[in-house]
Amino acid sequence: MTKKKKIKILKIVMIAVWLILLFAPMITSQMEEIKLTSYDMTFNANTGKYDCELVCDKNIVSGTAKIGFYDGSNRHLKTVEKTFEENEGKKVIIVFEDSEIPDDVANFKVEELKVTTDTQETIQAVCWLIAIVLAVALVFVLRLVVLEYNLDGKQVEVYAGVRRKTMRINGELVAETKKMFTLKPIVLSAKMGEKDVIAEIKANNKIVLYSKDNTPKIEDEKPKAEAYEMTEEEKDFFKKMEEEGILEKKLAESAKPKVLEVEEPAETVVDQPDGNAEPKTEESQAKAETKETEDKK
Repeated sequence: MTKKKKIKILKIVMIAVWLILLFAPMITSQMEEIKLTSYDMTFNANTGKYDCELVCDKNIVSGTAKIGFYDGSNRHLKTVEKTFEENEGKKVIIVFEDSEIPDDVANFKVEELKVTTDTQETIQAVCWLIAIVLAVALVFVLRLVVLEYNLDGKQVEVYAGVRRKTMRINGELVAETKKMFTLKPIVLSAKMGEKDVIAEIKANNKIVLYSKDNTPKIEDEKPKAEAYEMTEEEKDFFKKMEEEGILEKKLAESAKPKVLEVEEPAETVVDQPDGNAEPKTEESQAKAETKETEDKK
């Protein structure tokens, strides 16, 4: 039997037991038979009220009683329901006000009696105590989750318990952690061949299982440039150039190496001053300008 089936059976059994404990007090109360051995009603002069005394065959803790009043011709006049609590022993005393009893009453009788005995009270207290403890345990049991998955022919089992979380592959324990309540997801991982098996357990114990392939990927070759296909007009144009010899000339010119011609800079002649010449003054310069003017005339 797998762990998943075991947990499912455990949940069903605990829920069934919890429901039985809740209804057990009612079942035991119906099973236990209580007999009324005697009853009587007297007037209490000290209180000015009527005391109805009931005696049962078992110790009574609490309950309710319906008392019916009748006249001399045994005609029903009135029925009064009374509740009594915290009683001890087999005797019960129910107090009636004077206004609750009809004036022309001749007799009375106990029409209905519902009581809780000390045995029933003990059973009820024990059942409720166990039911409370079981309810708390049931909250934890309902959180138990098992996920089973067949991955590449191998059985992967992830168990999320109250504190212990495990991962098994083909029954072998491969990952485990022990954490109580946490708001962050708990991650379990293990290697299975070229794959990483990863289980993510969320705060509500929901399990998400996935795998990651670690096989190195071969990069695709760069796509080759597609050959350009000329149109019919372009084909005719180049054919015409080939026939006229223009294309061969162009190809020959493009094949020749180009020589870059670099112009040499012109030499700049700078007049050097004569060492024997006299330095020019303002007066000599003026005479030279005057002579040049006369020559032009």
